Amino acid sequence: DCSEILDDPRFHITNYFKGIKEFFWMFYRAQHTLEIFALPFYQKFFASHVKYLVSLAQNETLQVRTNINTMESFSKYWVENSIKNLHEISQSFDLSHIQNKFSGIPTAVVGAGPSLDPSLDFIAKHQDDLLIIAVDTAVKALKAKNITPHIVCILEWNELSWRTLADAGISDSVLLFTETSNTNVCKIPARSKISVFQNNIAPSNHFSRMLNKISVVTCGTVSSLAFNTAIISGGNPIFLFGQDLSFTKDSKYSEFT
Repeated sequence: DCSEILDDPRFHITNYFKGIKEFFWMFYRAQHTLEIFALPFYQKFFASHVKYLVSLAQNETLQVRTNINTMESFSKYWVENSIKNLHEISQSFDLSHIQNKFSGIPTAVVGAGPSLDPSLDFIAKHQDDLLIIAVDTAVKALKAKNITPHIVCILEWNELSWRTLADAGISDSVLLFTETSNTNVCKIPARSKISVFQNNIAPSNHFSRMLNKISVVTCGTVSSLAFNTAIISGGNPIFLFGQDLSFTKDSKYSEFT
């Protein structure tokens, strides 16, 4: 009879193939420490499972710690920007405006990593056959090759991001911004504007329901936002360019950015 153990609030039973992320998020936020214990029998006969679970626990707690630190550092700015952007959001389109509108269209999701540089000529050559969805920091590199992205995504709340985008010029592109974007982003001239809420930020869920807007997971990176936009648009196949930020030798960005 395990009822006594199951009723003990100190114990949490989870299927680590499905519910482990939710468990670590809940547990780590409450405890800030994690100790793993495996029965000797299990360690002996299922050593590979124990090793996998330990690795999973380490990775997930690191992710949770990173998310918590990010939220603690920027939550004030996110909430302030969300409130200030509400009017512009209410006047803009949402992702339903492009949902499945590009089904079967080859789609390029363009980041600003150094691998973008050798890909620019290819994108330029085939730009008439592609739906091009670019992150804000990649626009300058695309413009250097006379490539106009169809959709430009921006996520950052800071000043530098919107100034860089404004300088690059996107009057012929659709601007896709999030509720936490810098409030000046909405002032950038664009062909049209689409607002999107991030469902991994608590206040955003409330706003998206209140305004009946589609929300997506951004995972804290504008490339994820661009990729999810490509999926929602129905683009197929989807090609990724410049997604190697900080992974190519000592380069972090395209030389054109």
